[in-house]
Amino acid sequence: MMSINMENETKITPEELLDGQYFHGHKCPAMPQGLRAGHLAMDILGVQRARGGGELKAIVEIGDHHFSGCFADGVQFATGCTFGKGNIVKEPLGKFALTLIDTRTKRAVRVSSKYDRMKWIGYKIKHAAATTAYIVTVNRYTPRSYPQCTTSLLSQS
Repeated sequence: MMSINMENETKITPEELLDGQYFHGHKCPAMPQGLRAGHLAMDILGVQRARGGGELKAIVEIGDHHFSGCFADGVQFATGCTFGKGNIVKEPLGKFALTLIDTRTKRAVRVSSKYDRMKWIGYKIKHAAATTAYIVTVNRYTPRSYPQCTTSLLSQS
């Protein structure tokens, strides 16, 4: 198992949250979740936001409901992986989860919101970006190994 040192964790500033809301189009609880998940994944992998289409690849495990798109917008804003660049893929699994792949090192991290926190967010919308607990998995990535990324670690904000 790999240990995660989050001393230098990226903090979401009020300005970034407002910019993300502008990108997304409205204020909601799910966009900050995607923003937070994207930053957490980049921090763990030690990578910067994607500028082109080749450095990072994102896989979002979301559903077809409105909040799924909100989560994906937060991931896009944080990571720079966009549907327009073709470096983000939607897997219709009905979760709020992100797998971020560093294509250079072939390392990947999967970040998913814990269910109890997702329930709690319904009551604490304005704190969503700062307080969510995540289940994190880290592994080397190959297209065949993606479903088997199961080395589980727990990270809490």
